Amino acid sequence: VVSATSITCNTPAGSAGAQNIVVTNTDAQAATLSSGFTYITPPTAPATPAVVASSDSGSSNSDNITSDNTPTISVGSVTNGNTVTVTATKAGAASVTCSFTATAQSSCDLGTLADGIWSISSIQTSNGVASAASSAMTMTVDTTRPTVTSFSSTTANGTYVAGTTINITANMSETIEDGASITVTLNTGDTVLLTKATGTTLTGTYTVGVGDSSSDLTVSSFVITSAPTDAAGNAMTSGSVPTGANNIAGAQAIVIDTGGPTVVSASMNSSGTQMTVTMSEVLHATTAVASDFAVTVNGVSATVSSVTVSGTGIVLVLNPVAQAGESVSVSYTAPTSSTATSNSAIQDAVGNDA
Repeated sequence: VVSATSITCNTPAGSAGAQNIVVTNTDAQAATLSSGFTYITPPTAPATPAVVASSDSGSSNSDNITSDNTPTISVGSVTNGNTVTVTATKAGAASVTCSFTATAQSSCDLGTLADGIWSISSIQTSNGVASAASSAMTMTVDTTRPTVTSFSSTTANGTYVAGTTINITANMSETIEDGASITVTLNTGDTVLLTKATGTTLTGTYTVGVGDSSSDLTVSSFVITSAPTDAAGNAMTSGSVPTGANNIAGAQAIVIDTGGPTVVSASMNSSGTQMTVTMSEVLHATTAVASDFAVTVNGVSATVSSVTVSGTGIVLVLNPVAQAGESVSVSYTAPTSSTATSNSAIQDAVGNDA
């Protein structure tokens, strides 16, 4: 009893529908309010929410991975006229909700969601009574474009000559879709097309050309050929060239040397028996063929009886002996068959012919 004109009570459980309310005094006087209280059956839980196809960006419109951070969420198995509320939750973030009236709508747009994995569930409400929550749908929001994090090479450190090949690899910040490619420019001036090799790498092959040179091979720049794109549909639009240990020169030591040794000077010994030709770099230790050299003394052919190669010098022993004041000239023709450091050619340590 609250007052002379008011009482309260808690109802027991009851069946859905209207029920009479009967008040009985201690003196057995009673009064009835017909259908004075109505039990309402709570609505059933809706179906698991879904991201509408137009909001599910990327290579698939059914993988729940999207770059749309205000996605449209649809809910099925709801009753016309009920209010449907969709709730997105994520660890460390405030919940985000949206709602709609069934029949008038079947979906609503969530507010802005931060990048990450969200759990999406829904309820429906009828006459102020809410259903249990639906099963949750997991949705990944990703608005970040992929980038090149580093350039590297699977080729071993060393010096490489014309015709040899070197791997160039671009390492990506995340998994990318098929068909991606970029074109890199090396510090030799050469360009190399890199195409998708694994989910996070693009690779290509640089073939060293005649005249190429680099004391420490690296990537100088790159352009997008076919934009690397992630599963959410974010496409790489530009990017800076990684530096330091994140580029080839900073982590490896690959030298490009395609220039053969050249003549620096030539001289005769005082007795006129030997000519020494000094070259621009240390020569490969090999047994040169005397017939590859042609020597004239005052315009008359002389015989080269032996050739010795050591360091930067080539020593030719002549017959006949050159006399003081005579003009001596030498010419050299490399062997027609030239395989790096495996023949009698005059060449540098890595096989570039003079």
